[in-house]
Amino acid sequence: MKSFFWVAIDLIGFFILIFMYHNTDKTCDKKSFGQKLFRYLMIMVMLYLIFDTGLYLISGADFPMARIFHYLFCILYYLVDPMVCFLYFLYCDYKVFNDRKGFKRRFKFYMIPAAISAFAVILSPLTGWIFFIDEITFTIVVIISGLH
Repeated sequence: MKSFFWVAIDLIGFFILIFMYHNTDKTCDKKSFGQKLFRYLMIMVMLYLIFDTGLYLISGADFPMARIFHYLFCILYYLVDPMVCFLYFLYCDYKVFNDRKGFKRRFKFYMIPAAISAFAVILSPLTGWIFFIDEITFTIVVIISGLH
């Protein structure tokens, strides 16, 4: 019952974002760099909500391919999670400084935490750095709690 509640919240957020994305399609200048960043951010949050819903639906499930689906949703979820923060950070940087040249120069440094996070998530099924899936109950155990 608790997972149904979280799935419903994710779906409400997803539909609100669909509405916002569709509305920006009509009313905003899609060519501006700031608007493109904001639209990418909305897409990433929608993906985050989709993978979060998938995690709630698959958590604890026990069927022949359950383990593969658990790892697939975990990897995608934990790849998208820091990307939301990363894109929001890029959007804020662009809006605060409004300097495209400086943005391109700083972007290389901004990529470092995202790359480290992606590397740790991709290796997590082998190393357990970020998460692992319990062998018996197929539940997801988060190692770094700040990411969830």
